[in-house]
Amino acid sequence: MSAPTTERVAYIVSKFPKLTETFVLYEALALRDLGVEIHIFPLVPYEEKVAHPEIESLQKNVHLVPLASGAVLGAVLRLAALSPIRFARSVVSLFRGSGGSLGHFARGLAIFPRACWIAQQLKTDRFDHVHAHFANHPALAARLVHDLTSIPYSFTAHGSDLHRDPRGLRTKVEASSFTVAISEYNKRFILERTGEDLAPKIDVLFCGADLGRFQDEKASAAADPAAPDAGTPDPRNESQPARPFRIACVAALREVKGHTHLLAAIETARSRGVDVECELAGEGPLRARLEAEIQTRGLEHSVRLLGACQREEIRALLQRSDAIALTSILDSSGRREGIPVSLMEGMAAGLPVISSRLSGIPELVTHGESGLLVDPGDEEGLAQAIETLRADPELRQRMGRAGRLRVEQDFDLAENAAALADKIRGAILAAR
Repeated sequence: MSAPTTERVAYIVSKFPKLTETFVLYEALALRDLGVEIHIFPLVPYEEKVAHPEIESLQKNVHLVPLASGAVLGAVLRLAALSPIRFARSVVSLFRGSGGSLGHFARGLAIFPRACWIAQQLKTDRFDHVHAHFANHPALAARLVHDLTSIPYSFTAHGSDLHRDPRGLRTKVEASSFTVAISEYNKRFILERTGEDLAPKIDVLFCGADLGRFQDEKASAAADPAAPDAGTPDPRNESQPARPFRIACVAALREVKGHTHLLAAIETARSRGVDVECELAGEGPLRARLEAEIQTRGLEHSVRLLGACQREEIRALLQRSDAIALTSILDSSGRREGIPVSLMEGMAAGLPVISSRLSGIPELVTHGESGLLVDPGDEEGLAQAIETLRADPELRQRMGRAGRLRVEQDFDLAENAAALADKIRGAILAAR
């Protein structure tokens, strides 16, 4: 049973719901279970064909910001008339946060009316705190709401939102009650660009996996002889007739995820006699290009594109797989990973990892212990990792157990949401 609700918190995000940003949805649900009343304010209207069913329970608390409407204009004029000093101060902070870039300032001006509308709603409904996901536009909107209302705010910096254009970052961190970095890598990145004096403001709080939902069901059944399905043949059991080595990859079809390098590695491994198959769960702008590459490499019978998948479909995919791969890169526009939740979920399900030695990934995956890491884009290294894991079932099992222990230790969604709730409650008390 949920604890009594005592705090009202507004989550500001770019878009909601996004299938690839499950961390926002499940963190919000976890906070709600801890007694925090969560309302979500997406800056941009958004709809996807596939959505996680749990969104339904939050839908009544999702407030779409009307774009270019009388309501938004009215909020701007009302705040300017009733709080002219605050209003002027927020425009000044908007300019200061642009880092001298007129383009950055123009994008901020586009957000400003929406921030005014959110500020009016939060003040009227007596919200206690604002938390933004992503260090770019949502954090800017949260900062503006704070300037207009004095409601304390915080934000979480993830990956590309932080790494591509950190201008204005210092002003956002400085004015926040606290700032969340999802990795030690991100904390170092922020401090290098804002100054070590802001270190007390920045907390490392990992995202997390639902450890109850994602489990190594085969290992659990094997450990319990009384379990109804304990005698079910294990598709990972190498004593059974030979079958393909199955890799799961859960990622949006975007350049930063490095799918093309994974396909090249699979082609190389197959050319050396390794019977390997891969299922790619996810959708995105590179789908047509990847479909063509699969054909060109002769992998049409070995690689499947599953498209957008709900959570239960991902869980089933992990259970029928032998390893999880995410071959991320630094893409041509400067995007890079944070710490991928899909890897956390794969490790929670008892799978060894094949991934890149990039950004925060080594904080989750220990090379040689819970998986195999290679330099970004190292296709030969990836092929060798596939061959190594295919040839050694005991290594896979050992790495799978180590991975499960790793996420239990530091990447438990419930525990990390509780830590965030404590930080939010502390910020609310400090502001009173």
